[in-house]
Amino acid sequence: MFSFFDSFLLSRQYIPHGHCYLWQPGLLWLHVLADSLIALAYYSIPLALIYFVRQREDVPFKGIFILFSLFILGCGTTHLMSIWTLWHPDYWVSGFIKAITAIISVITAGAMIPTLPKALSMRSPKELEIVNKSLESEVISRQKAEEALQELNQELESRVEKRTQEVRESEQRFRSLFEAAPDFIYVLNLEGQIEQVNKSVVDNSGYAESDLINRPLADFLSTKSQQNCDLKFSELMKEGKNRHEMEFICQDSTVMTMDCSCTVVGEQDQDNAYILVLQRNISDRKRMENALIQTNQELRASNTELEKFAYLASHDLREPLRMVTSFTQLLAQRYSGQLDDDADQIIGFAVDGATRMEELIHDLLEYSRIGKADNFVETVELEEVLQQSLDNLQVSIQESKIKITHTPLPAIVGERVQLIQLFQNLLDNAIVYRDRQGVAKVEIGAEEQSDQWLFWVRDNGIGISEQYQKQIFQIFQRLHTKQEYPGTGIGLAICQKIIDQHKGKIWVESSPGKGSTFYFTLPKSRSSNPSFPPTSFQN
Repeated sequence: MFSFFDSFLLSRQYIPHGHCYLWQPGLLWLHVLADSLIALAYYSIPLALIYFVRQREDVPFKGIFILFSLFILGCGTTHLMSIWTLWHPDYWVSGFIKAITAIISVITAGAMIPTLPKALSMRSPKELEIVNKSLESEVISRQKAEEALQELNQELESRVEKRTQEVRESEQRFRSLFEAAPDFIYVLNLEGQIEQVNKSVVDNSGYAESDLINRPLADFLSTKSQQNCDLKFSELMKEGKNRHEMEFICQDSTVMTMDCSCTVVGEQDQDNAYILVLQRNISDRKRMENALIQTNQELRASNTELEKFAYLASHDLREPLRMVTSFTQLLAQRYSGQLDDDADQIIGFAVDGATRMEELIHDLLEYSRIGKADNFVETVELEEVLQQSLDNLQVSIQESKIKITHTPLPAIVGERVQLIQLFQNLLDNAIVYRDRQGVAKVEIGAEEQSDQWLFWVRDNGIGISEQYQKQIFQIFQRLHTKQEYPGTGIGLAICQKIIDQHKGKIWVESSPGKGSTFYFTLPKSRSSNPSFPPTSFQN
C-alpha cells in the first residue's frame, strides 16, 4: 500500500520536466515566473469573486460565481504544479489536479447552459444607464413632488391653524357676547328643552342654572303663554324662525313680558341642530304702551266732548248774539243823529262788537267741524273746487279788481267741502292783504312729485316777516289790527287743520313788500292730471 502511494505521489521513475528545457536557466525561470504570475492571478480572482458575492447578497447566479471560483483555483493550481514538476516529476499529482479542474470546468460549463439565457435577458449597462437616468429623473420628480407636498402640507397646516385660531376667537367672542348680553339667551334642543343659558337669565330670573337646564322652556311661562306655546313651536319648526311675545315667570313669581325671537340653527335632521332663543324684557314698554293707549282713549273722548261742547256752544250762542246784533243795529238806525255824539259812538261800538262776535263764533263753528273725517274715498277734481271757491269770492274779487291765474290742477282723494274752504281761505287772505297801490295778482299752480302734489298760491301783497311765518297758522293769531285789515285770525288755522286731515303739509315763504307764496302738499290720487288750459279770472 505504502509503495503504491509512494510511487503514485513521488513518481521516482519519471524525470523532472526541467530536463525538457535542458536545464537552461533562462528558459526555466521564464516558465517559473510566467506560471507564478498566472497562478497568483488565478488565486486572486476567486478571492475577489468570493468577496464580491459576500458583499452583494443580491447578486444573481451565486452558484455560477462559486463554480467559476473553484475552476479558476484549479487552473491556478495546475500552473503551480507546472513549476513543481520542473524539478519534481510528480506527474500523477499534477494529472489528478488537472482531472479535478476538468470536472469542475465541465460542471461549470453545464451550469452555464441554463444560466446563459437568464444572463442574456438581463439589461445591458447602457439600458441600465438609461433606466438609472429614468429612475434618477423619477426620483428627482418625486423629491420635487414631496417638497411641493410638504409645502402644501405646511401651508395647509398654517391655514388650519389660522382657521382654528379664528374659530377659537370667534367662539370666544360669541361666548363673551353670549354671557355679556343683557337679553335672555337660551340654547334649546329640538324638543324645546333648555341646554344652555347666559348669565343674564340667571341674574334676572332668580333661578339657578341647574334649575333651568334639561327642562322645557314652556315650564317657565305663564298659563296664557303655555296655551299658545305649542302653536308657536310648530310654526318655528316649519318656518325655521318666528317672533312673538310671551310672559316669563321668575323665581319670585314676577311676570316679565318678553319679546321672544326664535331661530332654528342647522338642519333639523342633523344631530348638531339646535334652537337659539333671545328674549328681551319689554315689561316697562308694555306698561307705557298700555298707559299711552289709555291716555289716547281718554284724550280722544275728551276731544270728542270738547268738539261737541264747541259746536253746541257756538250754535247756542249764535241765536242770542243774533238778537243782540239785530237790536243794536235797529237802535243805531232809529236813533242815529237824535242823541249826542257820545251816544252815537257807544251805539257804533256795540254794533261793531256784536258783528265781530258773530263772525268769530261762525269761524269757531267752522273750525270745530273740521277733523271729523279722516278716511277720504271721494275723488275730487281741484279744477271744480277752485271754480267753486272763485264763485264764492266773486264779490270780493270784483271789488278788489284782483287778477287770478292758475295752471291745470289735478284730481285727488279728499273731502270736497274742506278743499273748497282751503282754496277760499287762501284766496281771501291774498285779497285782504293785497297791495292797494298797484294791480293785485294771484297765481295758483301745481307740480307733480314722487308720491304727492305740491300746490302754491302766490300773491304780490304786503308780505310777511320771517319771524311770523309759523305764527300765522295758529288760531287767533293776527299781525294787524281790526282797523287795518278785517278778519278773526282763524282762516289760516283752518287751512292748517284741513291740510293735516289730508296728511299733507303747509308753509309760507314771504318777504315784507314782496308778496307771499303759500305752499301745501296733498297725497296723489288715482286720477290723472286733466289737460285744461291756463285760466284767467279778472274783473
